[in-house]
Amino acid sequence: MFQWLSTYNCDFALATLPVQLLLFLFYFGKSYLPTRQNRDFVTALGLNFALTLVSVAACAWNPGGASYSYWLLLGVNMAYCLLFLLRSWFLFEYTADELYAYQEIPSVWRVITMLPLLAALFLTLLTPWTGWIFRFDSLHGVQTGPFSGWIFGAAWAYIVFSMGYIAICQKQMDAMQKVRLYAFNLILAIGFLLDSQFPYSMTSCYFSLLAVLIIYLGTQNPERYIEPRTFLFNRLAFYAVMREYLDRKDYWLFGFVIQNYNDTRELYGGTQMDRGLSAIGRYLESTIRDATTFYLRNGRFLLASLHPMDTEQIQHLLKQRFRTSWSAGNAEIFANIGCVSMEPRMLRSMENIVNCLSMAFKEAGGVDAPDIHIDRAYWKHVHHHLRVKRALDHAILNDGIEIFVQPLARAASGEIVGAEALARIRGADGKLIYPDEFIPMAEHDGSITQLGEQIFRKACAFMSQEDVRKSSLEWMNVNLSPIQCHDMTLAEDFSDIKKRYHLSDSAIHLEITEASMESLSTLKEKVSLMQKDGFQFVLDDFGSGYSNARMVKQIPFVNVKLDKDIVQDHFKKPDSYLQNVILSLRDLGYEVTAEGVETKNMVDALKKMGVDYLQGYYYAKPMPAKDFLHYLGENRGAGKNRQA
Repeated sequence: MFQWLSTYNCDFALATLPVQLLLFLFYFGKSYLPTRQNRDFVTALGLNFALTLVSVAACAWNPGGASYSYWLLLGVNMAYCLLFLLRSWFLFEYTADELYAYQEIPSVWRVITMLPLLAALFLTLLTPWTGWIFRFDSLHGVQTGPFSGWIFGAAWAYIVFSMGYIAICQKQMDAMQKVRLYAFNLILAIGFLLDSQFPYSMTSCYFSLLAVLIIYLGTQNPERYIEPRTFLFNRLAFYAVMREYLDRKDYWLFGFVIQNYNDTRELYGGTQMDRGLSAIGRYLESTIRDATTFYLRNGRFLLASLHPMDTEQIQHLLKQRFRTSWSAGNAEIFANIGCVSMEPRMLRSMENIVNCLSMAFKEAGGVDAPDIHIDRAYWKHVHHHLRVKRALDHAILNDGIEIFVQPLARAASGEIVGAEALARIRGADGKLIYPDEFIPMAEHDGSITQLGEQIFRKACAFMSQEDVRKSSLEWMNVNLSPIQCHDMTLAEDFSDIKKRYHLSDSAIHLEITEASMESLSTLKEKVSLMQKDGFQFVLDDFGSGYSNARMVKQIPFVNVKLDKDIVQDHFKKPDSYLQNVILSLRDLGYEVTAEGVETKNMVDALKKMGVDYLQGYYYAKPMPAKDFLHYLGENRGAGKNRQA
């Protein structure tokens, strides 16, 4: 069966040559990453191609060694040994670099792993004088030397080292990466094994090509790292480049974002906008040549370099260029940009860099937003944001949203008849974090639905307590985010919770802000649906800008709460505006609540204006639910005295 292996057979090697050549041509026809991992792959690719050519030459010349020049045979065989060793080394280095193993494993291992290569190179380079690896026989041609096994021994050592690195670093790998790295090293091992057992078959050229193809298709295909609209490097490429930059002493980053990108894209249309992005990409590559350019989607461009960049000059250049239009086929695109720069040598972790850039791009991407410079102060700002985000995630996951309660008093009597449930979370240090910090995050990442459900459930649980039922408290307001108003199952979910606690329809009022009025038709449909299940609605923050009396008239609110700013502004500079608003709302049949009440003078004046309910620090600041029960007990009958 294996008799055909008894003499030199070049079929395996020759079959790989056109494939390797095509791979070379395709690879170098694309933009490829300026990383050590990529350089290792390119070097291994070149070494494998050269090794295949040398192997074919050795097959042709070695059997008839006496017929050829000594120096020709020496050169071919020396080249074969050196290329074989170096290919094994660079494939091992590729494995180490893809795993970032030198960041995980003590540096002494890098020295240890070089020893087989150095020893084999030493033996090979002295072979012309010692015959240790091979020697020449005038009758039989090239013969193996006493230490020829060191060549394959070194190759096997790097297979073992690679497998060891994969095992050590496997916790940071996904399943596909693990399979791919094990597979390409196993295929190399099979090739070496067959080559050692059947030295005239030259199978290692074929198996090494298979290993290279696994690497190429898995991670090194340049198409994986190119953003198709701009032909710049993409986010995946940025992660790969930055991981290597972090090993260096310095790096420089500069980015910019098209402000109000989503609206700009909608204005010009997707096709025209993509052409404009392509034009921007071409301009960056032709103008700023000393940096690697990335497009991170959503109008975000980034320049990275290991060499100093004059970010002020680049920013000035780009600002000037964006004052004129970008050609997009038959159309011209105009856009404004916000710039993001980062101090060199500041952040040394990939996570911190990504978090800082993400927030900076977001803040610089608003309409007329300022440029962002990432320095120590900005990092503290981001760090605080991340601390709040972690606290929010933990609270939602562990049912840790707390309700604080603020009382509402009937203006006529001063009696505490209502309350508002306000969300609070705690950081890892136990300190309270307030809604203006975490509610926007929850709305942005979609967790507001879970957060809102926790608050509603805990408010229902509070109102169902026996002490509350016996008190003067008639209802509790629970805030509803505009995003929750789009939840198709909200009515059903909240109804189930309310029924579980056996509450009356009037026990819980749902507060919606003026921001919800932007989608009036959707809001009307949602309110109508939930009112059929007995829910009552309160409009919060009236007067903050979105709604007017005509809009409010379209939804049957049981109460309208005046924004505290317009209430407090009246007492700083009195005029007729607040009185007219109150009269208009009462003419429409709404009860009116004034927020931000802080003094006895405000209580008296608002009561004369016709306000029905009062809320503010004059009565109490928001307090934990258990403290509010104590507050209710202390204030029975005290309301009238406070009003007097």
